[in-house]
Amino acid sequence: MFACCCCFISSVSTQQTASTCYPASRARVEAFAQNGTLLVTAVDRQLWDFFGASWVASVESSGITYWLVAAMGEDAAAAVGAAGHGHRCVLTPQPANVSALPGPVRRRRRQAGGSRGSGGSGGQSLYEWRGDLWKAATWAKVAAVAGLVELGFSVVHSDVDVSWFRDPVPLFLSLAAPPPPEAAAAAAVADAQTGGVAPGAGPTALFSTDLLTTLNPPNGGEDSGMERSCDPSYSLNTGVYWVSGSEQGLRLMRGWLAIRDASFPGDDQQGLNLLVRGNMLPLGIVTLPLGYDVQAATATIAAAPFESAGKQRPLRGSHEAKRLGAPLLQQSGSAALRHTYLAAGAPGVPGAEAEGVVVSCLPVSSFSHTYAFATSRLHQVRQHPLYEVHWVWGGKSLESKRQCMRDAMAFVDPPHHYDPQRIITFELQHVEMPPGYNQWPASRSGDMVAFALSALSSQLQQAYWALALAMALNRTLVLPQFQCYCAKNWFATTACRITSERDTVFPFPCPLSHVFRAKLLTRGELRVPDPRPHPSLASAATAAAAATGDAGSGGGGGWFRVADVREVSFLRNPRTAGDLRSATPTVLRVVDQSENPSAGGSSSSSGSRRRSTKDNDALGSMRNSGSDNSDNGSSSSSSGTEILLDSARTDRELQDLLLSPPYDAVRVLHVPRPATVLSGFADALMWQQYDHAVQRVTATWCCRSQRDAEAHFGGSRREKLQPLPPSRQQLQHQQHHADGHLGSSSSSSSDGDEQ
Repeated sequence: MFACCCCFISSVSTQQTASTCYPASRARVEAFAQNGTLLVTAVDRQLWDFFGASWVASVESSGITYWLVAAMGEDAAAAVGAAGHGHRCVLTPQPANVSALPGPVRRRRRQAGGSRGSGGSGGQSLYEWRGDLWKAATWAKVAAVAGLVELGFSVVHSDVDVSWFRDPVPLFLSLAAPPPPEAAAAAAVADAQTGGVAPGAGPTALFSTDLLTTLNPPNGGEDSGMERSCDPSYSLNTGVYWVSGSEQGLRLMRGWLAIRDASFPGDDQQGLNLLVRGNMLPLGIVTLPLGYDVQAATATIAAAPFESAGKQRPLRGSHEAKRLGAPLLQQSGSAALRHTYLAAGAPGVPGAEAEGVVVSCLPVSSFSHTYAFATSRLHQVRQHPLYEVHWVWGGKSLESKRQCMRDAMAFVDPPHHYDPQRIITFELQHVEMPPGYNQWPASRSGDMVAFALSALSSQLQQAYWALALAMALNRTLVLPQFQCYCAKNWFATTACRITSERDTVFPFPCPLSHVFRAKLLTRGELRVPDPRPHPSLASAATAAAAATGDAGSGGGGGWFRVADVREVSFLRNPRTAGDLRSATPTVLRVVDQSENPSAGGSSSSSGSRRRSTKDNDALGSMRNSGSDNSDNGSSSSSSGTEILLDSARTDRELQDLLLSPPYDAVRVLHVPRPATVLSGFADALMWQQYDHAVQRVTATWCCRSQRDAEAHFGGSRREKLQPLPPSRQQLQHQQHHADGHLGSSSSSSSDGDEQ
């Protein structure tokens, strides 16, 4: 029997640590509370190092003052203290070791490219999604919240990979307020007639969900209340939730931890859904906790009323096979309680009865995730205020999450990220969308996928030249805004959307993981060995070798051209160096024949032309221009500078021109059409290696329906995007036929340098 939610406090030394992070007490944390409420994130060292600064920046910029960090272990506490937040830190035990986990443990093999993080100072190597240490960490977060509820506080829990945009406490207090006396009286009469239960207060807890849409109508920027479609068939998400500091809230937290203590091998979210809505999961996925009374839970199915859209219906049909427990929905006539339901409890599990606990859901339009925020842009479509985004539903890796956060200017990088020495930008040309595309029915899903993949590959083939040019010139590429015409996920799309949602309007701004493998691209794995680096790069090669022993130098004295990229919002981000944001770009382009930039310095456009010594070799010219073609958010003035070429050049020729004065001093170089400027690589082998490297970092789209895949695509539901321009595709095809060893030779030159 679970006796005390915060008993962990007594097991940890109450002496102040060097980081000033020590166990919670009411006297210690009440100074931070607002209206009796605390916002808390619970972190281990790995998650804090990756997301901590961004989380703190978001809560502070949102005007949230009542936040705390629950550090899971001394190493996490030391990191929080070193960041200057020790006074807001409470110490929570580190997640249990794998050997100490209760019940049967089913281990998962690490997939290729999976996380290798330690998850703390214990030296474990299994910290991965749904791994043993990961599950233990999720339960440690529940214990941290339970300890604060035990002290009498209401708690807003936030995973650390959440960005806050607005203070949620006023909303939570209004939703949790007791109904007015007249409404409560009417509800009591209605519930007496229907056999329901009329509570004397609002919901005990409010949870975010994994829903992809909302039934809450547009509301002109005002709050829309609780999720109108909330019922026990929806899975609750523990990334963001509010729990009352009441007796019912304490009962919820105790019951939640009782599930864990009953040898339940699942994570905290699976345990919560078992407690609150009954077991909605197929039994093959998660073993039920010891003592769970299947017969008692099943017996509630026939008797439990169920409310949906104001109508009662029995719990039968397609859901019955998955449901072992059926919570009673509130039958209250009060509008404030119409979208709540009573927690089911876990029959037979001591301490997990959850009597009187009332639960409701938060609308995904306001309490969002990556898909709803970036793909359907649901808060804009429904005109609902955006409170937070939990960066899930947007890629498998931490790097994918980070890039989505960067695009939204919600990630805090080290200072050097915002001040690269020289950058390059370019523009994308987009394919025209077919008429009526947004209204095409589900029966045309295959046609939509075909168009979407072709359109995205067309954009990638433009980026192919931009990346090659940036790598040759040793410049940082600011990525353009790729446009997507189909969602990407891990199960089938319907009309290029996930499940039945129809809020998404095409095109939508692509998250980077829709286009590239963000983990590989952002850690510099798009790289090509250059056996003959330009003399201007000699000092950079020496510095890179001294600093890293590998990056840029190859670790063996050679030079690697490496793609260094920045997010699409980079030049709009206030953190970016001011001289970069305010710089007028210099435009590099091939002149139109009508301009005829002949020798002698004449030009058909106004302004004088400045020529370098390279102009004497007919490689290029520089002149003042009255326009700026940048579309990457850079500041521009009424006049700029152009570097004019009479024709496209190889990478070596462009290096000779643009890595020499005065062009090397240009801070922001804008190339509207890189394919018209760069004719290719002078070194054929290097070009082949680049083709291989860019294909390796390109994303794979998913997923077709199984039926379409079997009927038309040989059973494959996934498709690799095509970054190679048509001429390179044809050449690669010819080379594969002529030399079966080509792919392996280029692979060895690149894959051997993976980190």
